[in-house]
This record gives sequence, C-alpha cells and structure tokens, in this order.
Amino acid sequence: MEKFKWMYLLVLVSGLILGGCSSENDIIDNIDKEPDIDNTDKKPDIDFSKLTWTKRTISSQIEAGSNTDINTRGASEIGWNGNPSGVLPTNNINYYINVYDGEKVENFGLELTHENNDIIYYTSFGEDSSGNPLVFIKTDPNLPNGYENVLWFEVGEKQDDIPSERLFFFTTVNMAGKDIDDSIILLKRTGEVGETDIYYGGNGYREYGDKLFTTEGLYFVKNSEYSEDNKKIDLYYKESRTGDSMLADENKIKMRRLTGVITIYTIVIDHYEGEVPINIEGIDGTSSGDAITKTNTALQAAFTNLTQKPEDFFSSEELAANDNALSNFIANQFDKGYSINDYFIRKKVLENYPVEYNFLKGEVNRQGTKGFLYLCNLDFPAWMDEISSFHWGSTSENQIIHGISSSCDNYPFLPVGNGLILNQNNPLIIFMGMSKPNTEGVTYNPPSHLLQVKITPKDRMEIKPNISHNMYVVFTIKDLVQMLVKAQMNDAVGTPRTRSALEEPVLELPSNRLIFK
Repeated sequence: MEKFKWMYLLVLVSGLILGGCSSENDIIDNIDKEPDIDNTDKKPDIDFSKLTWTKRTISSQIEAGSNTDINTRGASEIGWNGNPSGVLPTNNINYYINVYDGEKVENFGLELTHENNDIIYYTSFGEDSSGNPLVFIKTDPNLPNGYENVLWFEVGEKQDDIPSERLFFFTTVNMAGKDIDDSIILLKRTGEVGETDIYYGGNGYREYGDKLFTTEGLYFVKNSEYSEDNKKIDLYYKESRTGDSMLADENKIKMRRLTGVITIYTIVIDHYEGEVPINIEGIDGTSSGDAITKTNTALQAAFTNLTQKPEDFFSSEELAANDNALSNFIANQFDKGYSINDYFIRKKVLENYPVEYNFLKGEVNRQGTKGFLYLCNLDFPAWMDEISSFHWGSTSENQIIHGISSSCDNYPFLPVGNGLILNQNNPLIIFMGMSKPNTEGVTYNPPSHLLQVKITPKDRMEIKPNISHNMYVVFTIKDLVQMLVKAQMNDAVGTPRTRSALEEPVLELPSNRLIFK
C-alpha cells in the first residue's frame, strides 16, 4: 500500500468535518439479487430496494480556529499569532464526493445538497452476491435506485486494506474523470477578477482566500468485534503526513487547512547600531499622536541634515553621478515639507511565489509556475499613522521595537500546502508613496506615485498552515529620507502617472530589515 502514502487529497473546501456516528445498521441480507447490467465497471450485484439509508452531514467546520464566520478578515478574527478562523460560509459553494481508484478520479461523482448550514448525504450497507459487505453513498434517499445515483465501496478485512483501491474524498470542484496531470489549481491573476492592476499589468496573482483544505482518502473496514450479532462497519482514513491508517473519530473526520497567514507591518525606528535597532527617543509606551510628533521631529531634523550633509544619506558616487544631478536636486529642489503620516503603503508583493497546487496530492507545485503574489491587495493607501511594538530578541526586556507603523487592511491567506519555505528567491516588494493633505487639510490628494521598496530575506522562512505569522519591515529615518528624495527626483510625487510600476524608482533595504515571527 505504499503508493497510497502520497495521497494528500486537496479540497477547495470551505472547511469540512464529517458528521454522524459510524452506522450500526445491520448489513442487509440480499436474497433477491439482480445481475449487474454493466459488468465492465465490475459493479456488485445488489438489490437496492432492500437498502435502508442513514442520514449523514458535513458541517462547515475544520480542525483548529476560532469558529467565527469569515466574510471579511480582520484582526479580531485572526489575533496575534492565532489560528485562522475555523468556519467559512457555505453560500454559493457546491460540494462533491469523488472517488480515486489508484490512478485517476472516477468518472462519476455525487453533488451534495445543503440543509441550513449542513451538507447532507446518506449511507447504507449491503452485500454483494458472494456475501461480501458493501457500503453505498447517495445524495437523496428518494432518488430512483440504481448505480447512476450511488457510489459504492467494498468493506476491508483490516485497517491497512483498501478494498479495490477505491477511496472517496470531498471537494468543492467536481473532479470526476481527472487524472493527476489534470489536477492542478492555478491561482487567479488580478486581471481575471475585475481589477485594474497598475503594478504588474495583470501578471500579479491574488492570494487564494481561505478555501484550500485536505481531506484523507476514506474507506470502510469490518469492526474488530465483527460478528453475526454485531455487524458494524468502521470508517477509516489515510493520515496524509504519514500514510498510516487511522480510525475516524466517531463524529468527525479531521480536515487540514492548507493556507497560512502573513500580516505585514511596517515600523519606523531611528537607526541601527550594527544589528541592533535603536528606537526614536521617548517613543516607547506613548500614544500614537505623541509617537507621530516625536517621529516627525526626528524626520525634520534629518531633512535639515540632508541639505547640510547629503553624504550622510547617499554615497559620494551617487551624489556625483550624472554631473552631480543628485547633489543639485537636494540643494535646489528637494521639498522637505512632509511628515511621517504623509507616507503610505499601497501594495505588498512576494516575488517568485509558486502559484500551482496539485489537487490530488495536496501539495504546492514548487517546480511549476511562479509569479508575483499579492499579500495585501489594497484598494486604498494604508497610512503610516498607527503605532506598533514587538519583541525582536530572545532575552533582554530592552529588545523591543516601538514605532509608527502601517499594516494591511486584510490578513491574507496564502496557499502553502503542508508548509512553504521562503528564501532569497522570494523578495518582498512594497509599493510606497508620499502625499500631502489638500488645501482644506482634511483629506489627502490622490496618491499618483509609487516607490518600490525591496527586501530580500537573509534566512529561510517557513510559512505553516493554519498559523498566523507576522512579518515586520523596519524603516529607519534615513530610509524615509531616501524614499522621499528618490520619489521627488524621479518626478513621482504629485505628477500624473507616465510610466508603469516596473519603471518606478527602487530602494533596496538590507535583509536585516525583514523580521519574521
């Protein structure tokens, strides 16, 4: 049975737990069996009129999570380092039972029905012409009897036996007739979902939402206490990580979420001393308003220092390039009339993210198509007007960063399979800009510019399913100055867009600015 150990059956499911106890219905003694009219499929002879159907349900719950509805995603649903919520809406989602025969998904699958919040199907037990126990699954007991309405399964003699190499599993897409090569999910491009992607021309991919789950191959075996007086059938499944046969819980089959969560925060400090981040003085433990004031004080001092000593912010090569263009710009054209809450973040993207997933194996296709995956596909800017803090070290109580920050307006669920490693091939790109308030001082002028900030991870970062991860991007005051200079010098501030995002100026930050928790 080694070939079944790879069976990580992926389900685009809105969270499932198999409901209902293992049935203790007697196996029907079918004495009036009719010949099988379709012997090519090796279907057993059975008299359906003698079957008694038992109602079962699948509820929209999954393993772990807080069991709150996910209609919009916010901090209250995820929480700090918490698990993604455990329930998804069942509206507008179809559910199917499909069968895998060891090589492909069989041509026939059952579409399940809904009753309130439950997904309904029915089971019954019978015997073939040789007296071997069988299990039948049907969507509605009132449907006409016949093989066009049921799936059947032989009953094994022991846990490690998968009779006739037939397993059943739940999906939200009818996979009937598909083999392994046809079982690829490709994430949607932004341009395919009614968005205007001004950043990558429609070549960016969306995070998938929270609908990727695995279930195990399910099959039936005789109970160890099976006798004429106790005709009981137990439901087993192949544990996806080990391939071991596991007795299903009396009331549920555990589902495994294949999505992880990354929440990205930016945070502003004063500077680094070696690898140690140094906070802006007096900002720890203060209010966001006071933190903005202290950050602006440091920022304005840096703007003044820029005009007096530009070599503190740019190399001599940069300052002298193109006939001293940068030096002349800083001395004669630089506009320092910006505050920290005039900075905004628009999009956050992971580069070279795998966007193909194998439906049957439940695995990320790391060798397949890769692209720009949006982490926070914001429709509006996220202004840097919040305050955040986190403990970046492991020992000292002083190893805490405090600073003005911004965060995503959603908490993206990322397809990760059983775990996904990010490394130097997956830099994080943040699209940033600066915009002053309008003349009334109430709202901001429309952000018509972008600046790419790129950070390449130094170490491997593993995203795990069903876990919320935090990623911090640390900006120093010097970084903010360089951003503003690059944006202004490239006519990026307050001017109509005349180029694509790929032509925007890029500021590359050292890898130690990316902290993964």
